[in-house]
Amino acid sequence: AGLTDLSRLQRVKVKKGSGREGFAAYVKTMHSFLSNYNIEVEDMVAEGNKVFCRTVVCGIHRGQFMGFAPTLKRIEWRGCALFTFGDDDLIHDIWALNDDSDLEDKLKTNKSLMHQ
Repeated sequence: AGLTDLSRLQRVKVKKGSGREGFAAYVKTMHSFLSNYNIEVEDMVAEGNKVFCRTVVCGIHRGQFMGFAPTLKRIEWRGCALFTFGDDDLIHDIWALNDDSDLEDKLKTNKSLMHQ
C-alpha cells in the first residue's frame, strides 16, 4: 500500500500563516509522544520559493498518540510536505500529507505485540 494507495491517506493542512510557529508546534507534538524522533528526507525538490520533501518519520512510541497508549516500540511512517518560503527565507506555509492509516495499523500491531 504505502503512499501510492491514495485512499489510505489523510491530508493535514497547517493553518495558513502559521509558518515557523506551526512547524515548531508540530515538532513539539511529535517529541511529546516519540523519543528519538527523526525525520529522514528521502527526496527533496526545490523550485522558486517552494520545497517539497518526501520523508520517513520514526521514533520510539513513549506517549499517548492517536488513541494508543505508549507501546515503547519503534514506529515509522511515510509522509511528504510542501514548504512555502517568504522573501525573508522563513517558512510561511506548510502543507503535509501523512499515511495515517498505515501508522494506525502499525500502532495496533505494536500494541498486540506487547501482550504476547
